[in-house]
Amino acid sequence: MFFPIGLGEAKGDEGIEILDASFDAGVGELRIKSYGEETKSYLKQITASAKHVPVDTLAFWDLHTHQFFKLVPDFSSVSTLEFRRCELTDLSTLLNRKSIAKTLNRVYFVDSRIEGDLLVSSEHANRLKFLSLSGCELSERAFQSLRKTRVAYFYCAHTDLDATQLTDIAKSQNILEATVQVTQLSTDQLKLFAEMKHLKKLTVVTNQNSEQIHSTLSSLRPDIDLSFRKPLGKTTP
Repeated sequence: MFFPIGLGEAKGDEGIEILDASFDAGVGELRIKSYGEETKSYLKQITASAKHVPVDTLAFWDLHTHQFFKLVPDFSSVSTLEFRRCELTDLSTLLNRKSIAKTLNRVYFVDSRIEGDLLVSSEHANRLKFLSLSGCELSERAFQSLRKTRVAYFYCAHTDLDATQLTDIAKSQNILEATVQVTQLSTDQLKLFAEMKHLKKLTVVTNQNSEQIHSTLSSLRPDIDLSFRKPLGKTTP
């Protein structure tokens, strides 16, 4: 194990869980679920004892302070970031860690709140391909920097997107497949999606008349695989 003696004994008790750990492969998932002094102390031990700890998935639950990211060690080999019931402005503090950014492939948000431009300072995250958000409260400019990334698979459901958010998503020319949830898609917005030169598949989650959307988009981009789903339950505005 790459972690200091005693850390494994703190699973759950001090808010850190280590999942799928092995000596040869490092750690499958490091899940941080509380943010008190005990957790900070253990993270300092990790930093002191192992400068480069292989961690595949770095997960945060119930995080409500952006400043905590400064305590996260420079883990190597992080491919997935996961956030559940978190509140943060953006991912800049983590994405500015080249050791994390250069291997990052997937980012997941569930039932979380984003207050700023989520992917600002993402220039080092060249391998980031998957972005998924479910049931999240998003700022109007949450996807302003999405166009600067190489995200190819975008999923955002159980969250109604506004016109600004949809426009920013549509300006991301690297997206191959997208799932968006909307109250209504206008003709102008559909034209923006039609201009996404690499878009191959679009799933629209809406109660809007699907025939109208299908007719408009098919006339503009008949090559796009278009499908529809109904929203499930209450959505986040």
